[in-house]
Amino acid sequence: MVDRVLKHLARPWDWLAEPLVLLRQCLSVRPDLRATLSQLEHFGYRSIGIVATAGLAVGGIVAVHTGGYVRDYSAGDLAGWAVGYATLREIGPLLTGLLLAGRVGAMNAAELADMKARDQILGLEALGLNPIPLVIGPRVWAAFCAGILLYSLAAICALTTAVVGVSLSGGLNLQPFLISLHTGTPVAYLLIGQFKAGVFALVVALWSTKEGLKASAGGAEVGRAVNNAAVGSAVGIVVANFVLTLVLP
Repeated sequence: MVDRVLKHLARPWDWLAEPLVLLRQCLSVRPDLRATLSQLEHFGYRSIGIVATAGLAVGGIVAVHTGGYVRDYSAGDLAGWAVGYATLREIGPLLTGLLLAGRVGAMNAAELADMKARDQILGLEALGLNPIPLVIGPRVWAAFCAGILLYSLAAICALTTAVVGVSLSGGLNLQPFLISLHTGTPVAYLLIGQFKAGVFALVVALWSTKEGLKASAGGAEVGRAVNNAAVGSAVGIVVANFVLTLVLP
């Protein structure tokens, strides 16, 4: 086990090879529209509840902590900006990505591992059909679109809860908070958050697809693929978030 870990650590670029190959293959063909919409409903629509709930909870947490700090330092005029910045640029995309890793990544890996165990992927190739536009591409692009849409939902829920929390807390005046939120939160924050959420969704889709296609036959292999997909996607999201934080303005 230790030797295998050290071997992987010695060749870090090997971790990126298969996901990047999958991305290139998905970019080179046009995905089936019907399959893409079906997967978008599968990945996105069915995740609305959990994303909205998490967004509402996070918005309340951000409002409570921000309110405490700005009261201590008499910086009430910056409260709206702080909530908007933290929610739209940092917490919102990261929250959406991690939720996708746990739900969509695990689901995608399990389904692909099951399809491979039943030789369905091999059956498509035997019929002369390319599985990239029919199976893999729709899943990748559906996850990408779902990530952007779900981030927007999470951001709306979080900001709504933050405004409600500020209005009920009594520690901050609502009108200066809304003015600070409006003037200090440009549209660029939302666009950057959507971009980050899309990148995180691609990380989840590509990594979980790699793990699902790599699995062998058997229930244990499917379980291992699900675990590797969820954990690997979460780690990839954290690393991607660090890189994007350094690169983006």
